[in-house]
Amino acid sequence: MTTKDPLGILGRTINGKYTIEAAVGEGGAATVYRAKNHEWNITVALKFYVALSQAPEDQREKLLAEFIQEGRLMTHLSSRSAAIVQPRDMGAYTTEDGMWVPYLVLEWLAGAPLDVVLVDETEKGVAPRTLEETLELVAPVAEALDVAHAEGIV
Repeated sequence: MTTKDPLGILGRTINGKYTIEAAVGEGGAATVYRAKNHEWNITVALKFYVALSQAPEDQREKLLAEFIQEGRLMTHLSSRSAAIVQPRDMGAYTTEDGMWVPYLVLEWLAGAPLDVVLVDETEKGVAPRTLEETLELVAPVAEALDVAHAEGIV
């Protein structure tokens, strides 16, 4: 899914190494962009936590520390399972209009959301998946949930 450029950063280079190529998703708390990491020559996802940008300046350091802790947890969980997206880096960016936005750099997972795939398959007349195919499809999700649950994360 491609979306507009809510932060106005298409084509910009973030932190001297991530060139923003496309906006790919937007939700209530965050906006995700596809970017090129020039140091490693790989495509990555940059997830900008727009909701944190509304915090008063005197609270940003505390919020950034909590954000960093979340990144640590995500790194720990992803080291236990390939089914969990891997964080690569994190930081904060200030847009041209002065909005401070922390971001998390994640491995790029190419593909389409499941709901988009299912609608597309239905429109093309593809037969529904068998139970075995469905279980194979959702097995990585179950694995990721098992890893998180084992760490006491609900």
